[in-house]
Amino acid sequence: YSTSPTARIRCVPLPASAPQGDCSYRNRSYKELKNILKVCRSDCISVLDGIIHICPRSSNGHDLKIFEPDESDYVNLRDCKTRKELKQKLFYLLNKKSIVACNYCDYYMRDKFKTCIAGEQISKEEALERYNTMICVERKL
Repeated sequence: YSTSPTARIRCVPLPASAPQGDCSYRNRSYKELKNILKVCRSDCISVLDGIIHICPRSSNGHDLKIFEPDESDYVNLRDCKTRKELKQKLFYLLNKKSIVACNYCDYYMRDKFKTCIAGEQISKEEALERYNTMICVERKL
């Protein structure tokens, strides 16, 4: 784990991008979904627009309207009136056996996929040089 010095956020730096498959519905049984979340479960909690999800696929799928997660698949921080209510909802969320997003994801099979190495960054000077070259070419057109 590392911590963002400015925001004090714990994060897990990944050396490569892990594929999750496309966003199509996979029509899995409840037994399969339970096994998927059990295998996949890791430190992937995400917060998007005040809503806590236990999976980035769940938060992004919900945000992009690819699927509608069950109301128990997330905790909307704005809806919690008391600490007790928040604790209860988080406890339930963190102990779920499956979530809707598992039916739209193959991340649990990540060991079978090839990983994509993260892009190498170029220097600021090289980026400006390439940008200026592109601008000059566009102006000539």
